[in-house]
Amino acid sequence: MRDQLKYQFVLTFLVLAFSGFAAAANLSVQPLYLEFTPSKQLKSKNFEISVSSEQAVKIKTSLFQAQQDITGKLSFTELLGEKDQDAIVTLKKNSYQIKRDSNAKIRGTIKFPRRTNKTLLYAVMIEEDKGKSRGGVSINVRYAVILKVQTSHRKTRIKSKLSFIGLQKTDQGMLIKALIKNESQRDFRINAMAKIRNSERRLIETIELRSGSAWQRQDKNSIIFPEGVVELVGKLNKISSPGEYNVALYGRIDNRKPVSARGIIEIKAEEMERLNSEKASDSPNYVVSPTPFNIKYKEKGESYYRFQISNNTDKKVTVDMPMMNKEHLKKYEFSFLPVKMSLRAGSKRTVLFKVRNKIGPELKINGLKALITSAEGTQVQDIALPVSFITE
Repeated sequence: MRDQLKYQFVLTFLVLAFSGFAAAANLSVQPLYLEFTPSKQLKSKNFEISVSSEQAVKIKTSLFQAQQDITGKLSFTELLGEKDQDAIVTLKKNSYQIKRDSNAKIRGTIKFPRRTNKTLLYAVMIEEDKGKSRGGVSINVRYAVILKVQTSHRKTRIKSKLSFIGLQKTDQGMLIKALIKNESQRDFRINAMAKIRNSERRLIETIELRSGSAWQRQDKNSIIFPEGVVELVGKLNKISSPGEYNVALYGRIDNRKPVSARGIIEIKAEEMERLNSEKASDSPNYVVSPTPFNIKYKEKGESYYRFQISNNTDKKVTVDMPMMNKEHLKKYEFSFLPVKMSLRAGSKRTVLFKVRNKIGPELKINGLKALITSAEGTQVQDIALPVSFITE
C-alpha cells in the first residue's frame, strides 16, 4: 500500500466591520459589533448573533482575543484551553447546521470579572465547516464579530501620550508621523492634525493625522484601545522648497481633552527636487477654480464671473491678469478686478471677470493667461483662463 502525499492551500478571507452586517459566499452575519457594560445588578449578559444562508450549510464558531497593532487595525489570537469558570466570553456551542433559506442563532454569555475596570476585546469567528480537506485549493471566508467588553460601569480617567516621530519619505510622497499611546483602561477616539510652519513661523499647511485603519475606513477619528500604541500619519502637500519646518501636533480625545506635541523636520534640496518632479502632474502649485469659465451669454450688456486663484506653495507670488488689446475689441471687451494682486503662501483670492460678448453664444476665448511671478520678479508660471458662453 502506497502512501499518498497531498498538498493543501488554504486562502482565508476575514470579514470585519464595526457596525451593520456582512454578506459573502452563502452566509450573511449580523451584527458584526457588540458592546457590553455591566451595572450594579448585572453581573453577566447574554448575546445573540444571527447567521443566515441561502443554501444548506454547516458552520463552526471559535473565540479569539483581539489586539490592536501599530496601524490601528485588529489582530486576533485564538483562545484555547480556557476553563469556562474563568472565561469572560463563552459560547453555548461551536457547531450549527443551517437549512436552506434559513438561519441559526449563535448564543453566548459575557461574564463580567470583579474588581477590574478596563476594556477587553474579543472576536467570535464564524465560518463554514467544510470538514477535512482532500487536498487542492480551498477558500475560507471568516466573519469576525467584535465583542467590546467594558468590565465596570465606573468612569475612568483617560490617560494618553502624543509624541512626534518625524518625516518619512515614501513613493507616495512625504508623510508626517506621530505616535499616540493609550495609557488608560478604556478606549478613546482622537481627531488629530499637524500645523506646518516655515522658519519665519508662517503657516504653510494644516494636514489631518489618522491611523492607517481610520484612513481605510474614511473616518476622521482614530480609535485607540487600552494599551494601544498607534501611528498617526498625514501627507505633506504644500511644501515646495527645502529647509527646516516646525511641526505642531494637536488632537482632541473624544472631542474634549486636548493633547499636543512639537517637532522639527528638515527637507534637503535633492529630496525637494525629487518630490516636486513627482507631484507636478497631479498637484499643481497654482490653481484656478472653477474652470473653464462657463459664462451666461447676454445679448446686451456685460456678463460677470467670479473665480479664485490659489497659491499652493510656501512662497509669496504676484499675479498679473491679462490686459485687453485692439484685436479683442472686434469680438469682445473684458476686464479683471483686481488687475494685479499678491498671493501669500498657501492663500487664495477671488477675482471678478467682466466681459461684453459682441459675437454671440458660439464665441470661445482661449488666449487669456494669468502671469505668476516670484517675489524676485522671475516668471514662475502662466495659467490659461479659457472662456465659453452658455445660453441657459
